Amino acid sequence: CQQHNLVNPFEQIESYDIYRKLNPYKKKLPLTNLKLKTIEAFVHFTRLDLFSGEELIQIYANYLGKVQYERLQEKIQRQLNTNKTNPVVSPLFNQTNKSQNPTSNELLNQILLHNLEDIKGLIKVSDILFYVDLFESFTEDSLQNTYKHEFKIITLTKTIDQSSVLVEMSLPYTLPTSVIWSLSLESLLKNETDLIHFVSGLTFKLEVFLNRLRLTIPLFHGELKVFYENYRDYYYLIKEDYAIHQSIAQYVDKEYRVKAKPATCYSKKTGNFLPQPVEMFLPALKLTYSDKMYYFEESNLVNGNVRTKEYINSVIHFILTNKNTELFTN
Repeated sequence: CQQHNLVNPFEQIESYDIYRKLNPYKKKLPLTNLKLKTIEAFVHFTRLDLFSGEELIQIYANYLGKVQYERLQEKIQRQLNTNKTNPVVSPLFNQTNKSQNPTSNELLNQILLHNLEDIKGLIKVSDILFYVDLFESFTEDSLQNTYKHEFKIITLTKTIDQSSVLVEMSLPYTLPTSVIWSLSLESLLKNETDLIHFVSGLTFKLEVFLNRLRLTIPLFHGELKVFYENYRDYYYLIKEDYAIHQSIAQYVDKEYRVKAKPATCYSKKTGNFLPQPVEMFLPALKLTYSDKMYYFEESNLVNGNVRTKEYINSVIHFILTNKNTELFTN
């Protein structure tokens, strides 16, 4: 264009690299790699050509060689055919197996078919970006109410067996493949094996399918503890197994009380609780002092409440970013 003083028609075209956009989230999707054929299979695009881009490099080299070879054939044949009284067939035409020796046109068709499939498949492959949009909609920034999309909570109900709370949302797009992210509370207690039996079977599950998102939050039934930070102001009652403030503890015999420590400065509560990755609902309860997961009373979760939306957002973010999360496809 510069050489011929023409306006460059490509200057205004913006390049968009799907691979680079997807690469930061590759561990959040059930993909073995981010090769084009892998993505095509994930979005259910079936190609008619059977060659990869890498293989097409050799096919293109063969095509260039074949074009030169066929031109040489024609040149030699023309020279041989000048003797019209005794025409001779060039030995270059003696091909014993033409199926194993394709013509330049056949090689060209393979190359053009591959590029045609690239263009046709690009529209379908771009659907993979809906998942990127999903991941970017549930980030730490969105925990501060800066939602990329307004996800409307359709349902907020308990399961029939009262073992979990179900949340269903509508998505502003349709996903090509259903994906399930599963995170068990047991996997978060690798250094707390004595607590595993308390959370056995409790699992977060996030499922996306078509234009729906379904979140399953496990319910904990039992006894949890509220730990107090100012433990120096408390005494631990040995028989009762909880702590009381020193202003009240002075009326308890010394043999039944000891100075509270961070791990023993708590009160207890029994009921139905939901896990919360961050302390949104108070009081925030835990199984033990060293437990990394907080809980809150299930009755605090109300559909339509702003805090409920923030909580659901934080749970989804927690599932998608946790290294212990497992991936499945339907």
